[in-house]
Amino acid sequence: MTTEEPHPDDGAARAAAPRWVGVLGPLALLVATLVAYAPAFGAEFVDYDDGAYVTQNPDVAGGLTLDGLRWAFTVAHSGNWHPLTWLSHMLDVSLFGLEPAGHHAMAVGLHLVNVALCFAAFRVLLRSDLKALGVAALFALHPLRVESVAWVSERKDVLSGVFFFLSLWGWARYARGGARRDYLLSLLALSVGLLAKQMLVTLPCLFLVLDVLVLDRGALGWRRLLTEKLPFFGASVAAGLATLWAQEAGGAISSLETLPPEVRFATAAVAYAAYLGKLLWPADLAAFYPHPYLVAPDAFAPFSPRVLGAVLLLAGITVLGLRLRRTRPWILAGWLWYLGTAVLVIGIVQVGGQWMADRYAYLPHLGLYAALVGGIAPRGTALRVERAVCGVALGLALVFLPVTRAQAAVWRDTRTLFEHALEVTEDNYVAHVNLGFLAHNQGALEEAEGHYRAALRIRPDMPDAHANLGAIHLVRGQNATARDHFEHVTRTRPGFQKAWMLLGQLEEAEGRPAEALRCYRRGVELEPESTESLLELARLLTESEDEAQREEGYRL
Repeated sequence: MTTEEPHPDDGAARAAAPRWVGVLGPLALLVATLVAYAPAFGAEFVDYDDGAYVTQNPDVAGGLTLDGLRWAFTVAHSGNWHPLTWLSHMLDVSLFGLEPAGHHAMAVGLHLVNVALCFAAFRVLLRSDLKALGVAALFALHPLRVESVAWVSERKDVLSGVFFFLSLWGWARYARGGARRDYLLSLLALSVGLLAKQMLVTLPCLFLVLDVLVLDRGALGWRRLLTEKLPFFGASVAAGLATLWAQEAGGAISSLETLPPEVRFATAAVAYAAYLGKLLWPADLAAFYPHPYLVAPDAFAPFSPRVLGAVLLLAGITVLGLRLRRTRPWILAGWLWYLGTAVLVIGIVQVGGQWMADRYAYLPHLGLYAALVGGIAPRGTALRVERAVCGVALGLALVFLPVTRAQAAVWRDTRTLFEHALEVTEDNYVAHVNLGFLAHNQGALEEAEGHYRAALRIRPDMPDAHANLGAIHLVRGQNATARDHFEHVTRTRPGFQKAWMLLGQLEEAEGRPAEALRCYRRGVELEPESTESLLELARLLTESEDEAQREEGYRL
């Protein structure tokens, strides 16, 4: 982390800084980060995508294989196309099996790598070991990092972060007068990182912002600055198209009928302001924050005082950054970093039912840390000011450490995670459904039914709650009520695979094998990789009196 040669313009500042900063500082930070995330090593998998991503995904649970490699690059699963992330999960299975400790250890290890690379990148960008250490400390220990690190299914955040920082470090070196190999490293890192998470598509735009505002490359002219980034933009466009295909295929993108444009832009403004608030006061963190419009459309006013206040706040900070761009350029650069890297997950393109998520701040918040540290102590600042700024940043990070450790413990298991979510949020139908499903699997049907009904009171159209509640009625022999729930889902959400399989079980129980076969075929068509669904279909076919159907069942 200390191999970068001093830039001609900042050699004196580097020489004046304490020697320990470049070596002992990062090492101490890594130890502190390990302490903060120690609870993750004893955590379980949670019933919140971990099944779809690892434990119940046969293509992943088989470990790293050639068939798995093919699957990772050719299938859009869970509304995503991120082959490198899939391969990472497969590698974990090959190394650790389905024991969660190894998977969590890998995630924490990747975050530690990101902390080290963050220090290295900002050491070049800010031309100061002290300021780089301050930024890296805030990044490493802020509680909003927990979801990205402690949740196995969010491997794509920490994995793509490695390549984000490598690309950033390579570009900073190249822009500071480095060699062609730095340019190639940056391009290669971005291209690989996009295979882990497509949120990196905004990185070429970030490079433009840094070039003009803090890397002193504006004199090269826009033609040069844009031309040298064409390969970066090409990689980003390709990844963006892959993302749209995957999310459309998975039905993850909400339609304009579900969320009108004015609601999307209002949500974006409020979310930008909320992430700012969480930066300063990271309280009431949850695995899921229900979108207020999806819960109560009439109660969410796009032109409410809250929305207008958020817009004024964002506009005010932007104006401040523009006014200070010559004397304190990092304020504007960091602010644009924050706005730009978060734009795809801020709610304008709505994916899922949340209005914000802690994991979405993993890389965007870096811009705010840089704006605070680089803005308060701009280039040419006296060493005592740099020391003071670094001391404040380190002090904040140490204050955050126990909060981060406590939040990491929240991810210990499914019950802890979603009981906490119910405590700190309102109308959390996702928490109710997940707690209901946990109770359902444990045979506590009364408790499960209570959670499912609570979820439906909040969101009457929620397919998971309907399907699971119908499954309880099916077990009790209340077939008519079960049918109402299953058919409601297949009518309103025809792509919801579980409802088709449950409806097939109902049809079979009532002696209608032809109808059951139709439902099972639909379920397999929706999720052809589901072993459980294929077995159900094969079983029914092999029990058929039709010879052709029996042969088809044996082939499955």
